[in-house]
Amino acid sequence: MIKGIDISQHNGNIDFSKVAKEVDFVIIRSSWGFYQEDSKFRIYANECERLNIPYGFYHYSYARNLDEAKCEVNGMINSIKNYNPTYPIIIDMEDADSWKRDNGNPTNQMYIDICNYFCNELENNGYYAMIYANKDWLENKINSNMLDRYDKWLAQWANKPSYGKQYGIWQYSSKGKISGISGNVDLDIAYKDYPNIIKNNKLNNYKNNKAKKQYINLYPTADDYSVYDLNVLPKRRNRKGSLNPKKFGGLSYYIYSYHDNNTTAEIQTRYFGRVKIYIDSRYSFISNTSYYSNGNI
Repeated sequence: MIKGIDISQHNGNIDFSKVAKEVDFVIIRSSWGFYQEDSKFRIYANECERLNIPYGFYHYSYARNLDEAKCEVNGMINSIKNYNPTYPIIIDMEDADSWKRDNGNPTNQMYIDICNYFCNELENNGYYAMIYANKDWLENKINSNMLDRYDKWLAQWANKPSYGKQYGIWQYSSKGKISGISGNVDLDIAYKDYPNIIKNNKLNNYKNNKAKKQYINLYPTADDYSVYDLNVLPKRRNRKGSLNPKKFGGLSYYIYSYHDNNTTAEIQTRYFGRVKIYIDSRYSFISNTSYYSNGNI
């Protein structure tokens, strides 16, 4: 069984080092509407890449016509272009908050056309496209031969799925418990080896999957960020000194390597030299670019 979860900014701060011990993949909400990025998606994606957790992205669609669908899919493609997900790229087609119902309520044919346009654009840009919907939507709103060729992510919170057509991922609960995540989280099962499928077909930016520079960015809210020599355990008694991101409006450091089971990052500082610091999502985040202008302090 290939076990996974799907997450968004509503799941808050996540300890991915704990998550990695319990799941095989993560699906991350990249964005919603036309067009807003999920405030946590880059942090979540960078953590998955750091810890080698296979992941994919989904976009929660508010599109009511093809112009809005175009805005959404173009926004998503631009947001994820620097990532190398090894799970599908997904349009989330539902109306959980009743926004579509209260703002035009498109016809079923328009929902079908939106899904087809969105997935076709993803494929044209080299992504593995998928459609997420619950059983009722799949059977009664977007049940079309036009969409049968696209993989499906079925949402049906039950002991056993009963959807009659093919699907690759099943979301079976919204009340899961996973170490590293506070509160409930959606639980999923994958039925395909997506990483091999995507890599073998050079999809999802895989052809551009070169070693990337990574940086740890220290939020300007912290004023005492401990550093440790490379050859000691990162415990308080071994602390070499501290950095003060608050003083400089945030600090960014290139990561030379990871230590202590990927819980610490090796950096170069001007005052302490080559040291390591804890990766703590409350006070820092990993990215492919240097977020703060100050560094090497």
